[in-house]
Amino acid sequence: MSAPKHIFALGLLVLVILGFGRQADSFIFSIKKNLSPYQTPITIGQTKLLVKIAKTKAEQKRGLSGQANLPAQAGLLFVFANPGQPKFWMKEMKFPLDLIWLDANRKIVAISPNLNPDTYPQTFSSQQAVQYVLEVNAGLAQQQHLKIGDQLKFKN
Repeated sequence: MSAPKHIFALGLLVLVILGFGRQADSFIFSIKKNLSPYQTPITIGQTKLLVKIAKTKAEQKRGLSGQANLPAQAGLLFVFANPGQPKFWMKEMKFPLDLIWLDANRKIVAISPNLNPDTYPQTFSSQQAVQYVLEVNAGLAQQQHLKIGDQLKFKN
């Protein structure tokens, strides 16, 4: 093969590889997007969020500890088998949170706003029995005008 043909073949090969590379990047991005743990749509008051559900003891113990941040309209919803007064702390947290306490009917009974990581080892709980606790970015409850009595609804 002559030099011009080698250069042409090499150039064509590079273009093909780059084209597949872009498609692969796009494919990988779409997979990562779909693998987001925040998949469950909820509405609380008038606010729509995507949440991850923490049902197991291990998921509840870990919570958001060690995580760098929480996406803007996302949260972690703790679902307990029975109503009670679970205690939460900010151990190994890297960002502040609002804790939204909900009863067995998924109605807000209390809001603990703007909890900073430096409050650890202090614990937080609701004075009323709760069956759900929603962790969201600090300030979201105030920004979205969430209030006692607002209800959490799961979207299908």
